[in-house]
Amino acid sequence: DQVAALAQAAKVVNQQIISIIYTPASAAQALVSNLKQLVREVAVSPREAIGLARVFFRFGSELPLVPYTTQARKQQSVNQDAMTQLVRVTALGEAARASTDLTFDSYDEALALRSELSDAVDTLMEDGVDDELFAALTDLRAATVRDLTVRGADLARIVGYTPASTMPALVLAYELYEDAQRADEIVSRNGVSHPGFLPGLRTLEVLTDA
Repeated sequence: DQVAALAQAAKVVNQQIISIIYTPASAAQALVSNLKQLVREVAVSPREAIGLARVFFRFGSELPLVPYTTQARKQQSVNQDAMTQLVRVTALGEAARASTDLTFDSYDEALALRSELSDAVDTLMEDGVDDELFAALTDLRAATVRDLTVRGADLARIVGYTPASTMPALVLAYELYEDAQRADEIVSRNGVSHPGFLPGLRTLEVLTDA
């Protein structure tokens, strides 16, 4: 139910943004405030906040191009581009903000988010931005990369491990970590249907010390 509610909230904001593309800038600013509120208040965790913001990273990419047939059409095209850029920048900024509160299980998870946010910034720059926004996005990317690199450096790495035979998760957890309580971690990470039967000769994802 919670996932459905979050998805519906994102859909409503998306519809609001599309409907307001051709309206005055003051209304656009109000809509961006709503987007920030959605990410910060509807999401109950940093991970959910990033997921909601991610919905808008490529906002407007499906909108049809406005033909430059009249002066009014040219202005409409400029307005549309400005709106889509505004929404994307807001979403990316909110995702970067939420990432500072996110707790990672592994170095690999931190690295994956670092790459995603960095690539999103690069894509936004490639679409064309003014000098001021370019500088701001450059600073955002540098700060995000630095933060996630530092916080991920001392975390465990994900490695592959192939049991020689089928065994309970408790046994493998003790063999790997001398801690049977980490059995649930192994089961959850690999989507195993029954904790008593980890499949043999199948490579599993497990965590190892950094």
